This record gives sequence, C-alpha cells and structure tokens, in this order.
Amino acid sequence: MEKKVQYKFQVQDSFKDGAKLKGVEFSPAIEHAYTYFEVSSADDRSFVVLRIKKSEGVQKLDMKIRNNETGEWDHFESEVSDADQVQSILERLGCSEIFTFHKHRQTWINDFIRFDLDTTKELGTFLEVKFDLSDRAKAEQYLQELGIDPSTHDKRSVIEIYKEKYKM
Repeated sequence: MEKKVQYKFQVQDSFKDGAKLKGVEFSPAIEHAYTYFEVSSADDRSFVVLRIKKSEGVQKLDMKIRNNETGEWDHFESEVSDADQVQSILERLGCSEIFTFHKHRQTWINDFIRFDLDTTKELGTFLEVKFDLSDRAKAEQYLQELGIDPSTHDKRSVIEIYKEKYKM
C-alpha cells in the first residue's frame, strides 16, 4: 500500500486563475458542512479530530488522529444515516461541539497529484494537495511551477487553524 502525502496551503482567490494558465481546470464547487467536536485526549502525544461531515446528501462520522511526534495521521470514517442522532450521542459522551463551517470544494486530478481548493467564509481559501509518497519529487516540482513553495505547507489541521484564528 502506497503512503499518501497531503500538503495544505492558504492561497489567494486568484490562485485559480494562475493555475488555469498551467492547465489546471477545477471542477464545479460542491458544498460540504463539517461540525467539529472537542475530544479529550489521554496524553499530549496525539491530536484527535472528531467531526460529522455532510456533503451531497451523504452524512459521515470521521476521526483523525495525528501522532505529534511523527506527524502521521490515522483516519477512520463511516457513513451514518442520521447525523443529528450521532451528534446527540457524541454530546452525551462528553464531546462538545466546537464549530461548524461550510466549505465549497473544487477538485482537479491528474495522473500523480490531486488538488482540492476549499473556500470557506471563516478561514479563507486553502489548497489541499494529495499525492503518493513515491511521487513527492514530481508533485513538489509541479507546485513550484505553480508558484507554491512546497516547504511552506501548513502542518496544522483545519480545527487547529480555526482555534488559533478565533483564540479558542
């Protein structure tokens, strides 16, 4: 199984225009709503994100766990039929809602790299770049051709960016 790599960059809305000149044509925007929950962690060696995702009539519960020492993420996800009931369960388990944000995602994929351009009212616009570890050099070269320095990617999760911005 090939290891996946994900980079995140905050970009200006004009990024899309510059990328188009290089042949990047993003799909029409799809709206997603993510509700994040505070999860108590047993130690400081990991960061845990729990959220309910709603997109195009599909509801999912997912959990991401980052090992703070290695920076690697584990991801668990399952479709749910009733997100409101899942939220009630989480709240009764002691998970408190942090915030819900809505993003409009546009995607572009070629043979070695995937771009997700996420625009949010709360945080601005982010470019998520995903590729296989074996394609790292090619992906980073492609980013440089688009005017993005790969070494400047933001290692924080969206929830960490949000909490820092809104001083939570």
